[in-house]
Amino acid sequence: MSRCRRRRRRTRAERYASPIEFSWTVTFSDLLTLLLTFFVLRISASSLSTEALARVRIDQTPHRAGALFERLTREIADSTAEDGESELVSIEAVPGGVKMSLRGEGFRPASVQLSARARELVRSTVDAAKLVRTIEISGHTDDVPIATERFASNWELSAGRAISVAEIYLEAGVAGEKLSAVGYADTRPRASNSEEQGRARNRRVEILFVP
Repeated sequence: MSRCRRRRRRTRAERYASPIEFSWTVTFSDLLTLLLTFFVLRISASSLSTEALARVRIDQTPHRAGALFERLTREIADSTAEDGESELVSIEAVPGGVKMSLRGEGFRPASVQLSARARELVRSTVDAAKLVRTIEISGHTDDVPIATERFASNWELSAGRAISVAEIYLEAGVAGEKLSAVGYADTRPRASNSEEQGRARNRRVEILFVP
């Protein structure tokens, strides 16, 4: 009898203990499920926010580029209203921004020094330059070799001209981290170098304003 009673007590204890252990397991499982759901929702919300922000930036870029194009055109037109020397520069809308091209005639021959008129034209864009995210300045030449005491090749000349334009913006208070300057020599022509007219088009400094 005592053995049977002891056996029954053990069975009764096990029977009463099992639901408690099972309930604890279910509660822990529910907690893990809730935590997993929480993190999935957080990740999904983060992805949606990133995608939405990217769409906003893409949608706004054409509008900003259009407004920037109008502003630069107006500022240069105001600067050239008296003497009509607008042929020194041209402006065009390009993917991602607005490009201004300063013709080679804006520099002294075989030099990085800008003419007074060219400097004035660049300065006329300073206010707009302060509002954009980046300004990429690139110097270009024709394919006629150059070899002077200061410039061993067109690479040095094109880079030096780009830097000269960048210095105008720096002197006017444009943040240096916005600016980059590079020289491409004759590697990116806009026209054929077989004729003087084409070579004249290739001698230029391009300023890309990225809004």
